Amino acid sequence: MSNKLFIIYKSKNFVSVNESLISLLEKHSISYSMYSREHTAQNTADRMYRSRQVLIVKSDNYLSSNLCRKAVQRAVDTKGLPLTVVLINKSKKKQLPCALREKNLLNLEKHTKEKDLEEKLLHAIFGGKTVST
Repeated sequence: MSNKLFIIYKSKNFVSVNESLISLLEKHSISYSMYSREHTAQNTADRMYRSRQVLIVKSDNYLSSNLCRKAVQRAVDTKGLPLTVVLINKSKKKQLPCALREKNLLNLEKHTKEKDLEEKLLHAIFGGKTVST
């Protein structure tokens, strides 16, 4: 496996992803790779399978992208692949496909304090194992 984490997001949300998540991952030296516009559906799937966990950053228009829908479907279809859905931009749990509602959810709107967000993100990534912050 090449990375601890693969992050899938809609490209228009890059700034939000970078500000909210990437700085925390780098602070804790967590290896990650990110979706890029140049990725095909197959390339995205390959990166997911080589990662230990997937973070899907779900905004209100995320599922309007064909590639994002395919990535979600592959992530759900891959049994045993740890998956966390990060809700941003007032995205709601009830807007998620049923299969994603059962996954780990992290709502950025609810975690406005950086320390709270950091603890929740680390908990989602490490599955409740103790992590030094």
